Amino acid sequence: MAFKLIKKFEDNWIYIKMISKKSIKSSNCAYFKFKLKDFIILDDDIFFYGDEDEDRLYLNKSGIVQTECSLEEDEILIKIASSNGITEVFIKRYLPILNVRLDELNNPRKSIIITEGQTDWRHLKYALKKLKENGMFENLDIDFFEPDKKTEMGNDKLKKIRDYHALLENEYCKIFIFDRDVDEINSEFEDAQVLYHGNNVYSMLLPVPEHRKDTPYISIEHYYIDKDLFREDSSGRRLYMANEFDKNTKKHLLIPNLYALKVNENSNEIGILDYKVMKYEKQEVDFSEVAKNGENIALSKSSFINHVENNLFKDVDITSFSSVFALIEEILQDYTNNKADEIEISSGAYLKNYSKGLSVLSLFAEVPEELLTLYKSTNLVAVSPVLLKEHNKLILSIQAMINGKSNDIIHFPIDITPNLIDFIMKKSKNRFNRIELYLLSPKRELSSVREILKDDISGTILLRALNLLNR
Repeated sequence: MAFKLIKKFEDNWIYIKMISKKSIKSSNCAYFKFKLKDFIILDDDIFFYGDEDEDRLYLNKSGIVQTECSLEEDEILIKIASSNGITEVFIKRYLPILNVRLDELNNPRKSIIITEGQTDWRHLKYALKKLKENGMFENLDIDFFEPDKKTEMGNDKLKKIRDYHALLENEYCKIFIFDRDVDEINSEFEDAQVLYHGNNVYSMLLPVPEHRKDTPYISIEHYYIDKDLFREDSSGRRLYMANEFDKNTKKHLLIPNLYALKVNENSNEIGILDYKVMKYEKQEVDFSEVAKNGENIALSKSSFINHVENNLFKDVDITSFSSVFALIEEILQDYTNNKADEIEISSGAYLKNYSKGLSVLSLFAEVPEELLTLYKSTNLVAVSPVLLKEHNKLILSIQAMINGKSNDIIHFPIDITPNLIDFIMKKSKNRFNRIELYLLSPKRELSSVREILKDDISGTILLRALNLLNR
């Protein structure tokens, strides 16, 4: 049960506390925080991996004597016995501080989605997970910016953030998604669904799902069919729409003694109401009295997505979300096609030049799972450049050093071209011309990103390997 729960923690930030108890009077404590990317269980070991190679934890499965989880299912305790005593490992899902989350937006490690509201991203993240389980969008590898409850992300603020990031140089694609319920935003797009703002920044309007064609002023919740959208929780609470109420009297058209205090003549007909839907038994009363003494029976948007995510609302239909991800795939393809400043100089080797005169050589390679595990289990990585003159190739041999033993991970060949020589010459003068190694699993999923040959003498080593040291 605990391991199944940890699997659900993937793509979430986790806080890990390890307490090693050697005796009643002697104990040590260590802490980790990272965003869990992969949780893997093998015959003897359990592996936790984050986005960074140093974000990792290994536990020996044979030593586990007890597992527990909290009632809220947001924390797990794993007890491990060894000859040195008992180690207690507490693993808790949590949300990092704002500065950390903003850094994910400013410096993402992959293309990222930024949405309106506090819950929009959760609907998309859940829907993408379920669609992938059904064999759709399996190669769509994208992150979501996750604001907290205190961060207001209305369309005005989202637009300002978008325009700000469009002024900056962005390595990865940033896609800002807007609801269709505001005329000012809709008019900016005119007849387009997608706008490009430069510097790999895009914005898109939510595509209108088929069941909302007659009411296109939608927000993210309208992707659910009404049967799912109006589900009641165990207390009888649910979401409401403005068109269920009279705009003048604010009374529900069918349910007696129910008032929507936020409804007025300017309300969007299908606007979602998740608060100030008040039950009040007295007839013909002043709205201030209803607000003061009535009982709010609306389900909040946050509670609604909680019920969806935790399967309290079972078998929710997320089919309509596929139109969102189909459009995102089109944007990412355009982003790929527009990377004019990045050229493939050899198979799997891409050179990108930045405006400040620096360059990045990105190497992409597929590696078997067992070698990926070795590579990610250590910070001791050796890279040896070898010249194959007869084939006009530079081979970068990558080895992982584990327990003093060298393990071959990959031998990456790069064609020796003027572009490569120019890059190496620049790197010899400034080490911040970087080489980044991207390792993919056999399923073509990104497993590891690590800068290699990053010390001050790495450029000289490459020049020596190519017999260009005196050039």
